[in-house]
Order: sequence, then C-alpha cells, then structure tokens
Amino acid sequence: MRRGQEKELLFFCLIYIIYIKGCLAGDDIITSGPVRAKLGQSVSLSCRIKDETHMSVSVWRFCNDSTTIAVFKPGEQNSTHIEEQYTSRVSITQYHTLTILQVQDRDYGDYCCTVAAFPQGSLEGRIQLLKQNDNEGVSHPPAVGKFLSYPNPKK
Repeated sequence: MRRGQEKELLFFCLIYIIYIKGCLAGDDIITSGPVRAKLGQSVSLSCRIKDETHMSVSVWRFCNDSTTIAVFKPGEQNSTHIEEQYTSRVSITQYHTLTILQVQDRDYGDYCCTVAAFPQGSLEGRIQLLKQNDNEGVSHPPAVGKFLSYPNPKK
C-alpha cells in the first residue's frame, strides 16, 4: 500500500469511528440552530466546540438519513471533501461553518455536525434549517448541544 493510500485509509477509518461512537457530550458543542431561510437565499450553519481543543475532523450530514454532505479536516493543509451533488453550492469555512448557496426545497431539514475532538471524543450538534415565510423576520439565536428552540422575537 502506498503512503498516500495509507493516509486516505486512516482518514476514512476516523470518519467511520465518528459515526459508530455517536454523541458523547452534547453540551460541549455550540450550534447556530434553528436557522430560517427563504428559497434562493444563502445560509450558514455553524457548529463549533465550546472549549478550544484539538479537533481532528468534522462531518456534516442530514440527520434523518445520514447522507454525508461534507467532511473537513484541519491541519497544515486544511482538507475539505464535499459530496459531488453539493460541490457547486456548499462550502466549509471557519469554526466548521457549512454555507449553503441558493437554498432549495430539498435543503430544509435537520443537519448534524459531528466533530472528533481530543479529549472529548465524538461530539454532535443538530441544526434545523426551516423555511422562512415572506412575512417573517430572520432570527439566528445561539444554541448549545443538540437542538434547542427559541420563540421568535417580538417586533
């Protein structure tokens, strides 16, 4: 096996371990959910670890069917893998923020971000992307852990 293949195999083994291990400590991860967006708008979903720790990989996926959207591995040469069907509309930026350009109907739903961190282990956050009606304001309260709901602010 060549050196490059060994690194790839190790990387995908780590991702596999994240999925098997699941969520260990939901309060250690901070998410931006729930988030509302209109069709055609761009939206950012944020998922970060509360305390500064060593993060080895983050995986973004749809919670309901576990479809992987993107994988981010920080380091000297930050490595990002975005599934082919999302490459033209999705990117990952600082604090492991998933940005979706031109939101489509199929984009609405629950997103799970799974982060492998030392010493916490595998952490998971959940963000709900909701369809915003024309008469609603935009609200992006911070959330800690899994999914917390907040009432809309009064106008």
